[in-house]
Amino acid sequence: MTTTVNKAHKLSHRWGQLFSNFLLSPEDERATSKPNQPVAETESPQSLHSFMQQTLQERRTVKPAADLPTARILFVSEDNAARTQVASAYARFLGGEQVFVRSVGTTPAFEVNPLVIEVLKERNVPTDDLKPKTINPHTVANVDEVVLFSNATDLGTDVNTWDITKKMHDKAEVHAMCDAVEKHVRELLQKHGITPQPHNYLTPEFLAA
Repeated sequence: MTTTVNKAHKLSHRWGQLFSNFLLSPEDERATSKPNQPVAETESPQSLHSFMQQTLQERRTVKPAADLPTARILFVSEDNAARTQVASAYARFLGGEQVFVRSVGTTPAFEVNPLVIEVLKERNVPTDDLKPKTINPHTVANVDEVVLFSNATDLGTDVNTWDITKKMHDKAEVHAMCDAVEKHVRELLQKHGITPQPHNYLTPEFLAA
């Protein structure tokens, strides 16, 4: 039992480090890095969410640096297997490091629809880290935009609903769906002052759930 608890502490601390490093600019990292600094194992897993919330809130109170996200966007659907995945992929592909994107489902599927993956690859949009994720009470905190693809959940009135039908019978329908999602994503990025353009590096969604 002791071993399990210590391991959880270590993993929690490491998650906190990854989260903090993700938000730091290169200048911040150089200023705060210490060579050969030992990893503490005393942080409780329960404090991780508090740490994340506090760090995000502090970052939102100051003007973002040029290499930090200028928009934090959350995409929500029921299964998080098609439209939200396309939206996430395009937002990160066209927004680069200027966006922090999360996509979740109220009842997520086991995997992203294979036809969606196939079509995105044909459109040269990276798909490596796409996977369904579950919404939780912390997911909607500290975001600038919430976009719903259905009436699957009540997230309040300050949300956008994109009326894009999920049609998955063949690749032509999926391409049409991707066209509609891409159009909306481009408009959303422009709303936040971000010029949509392809990027080689996509910020991962590893903090989405």
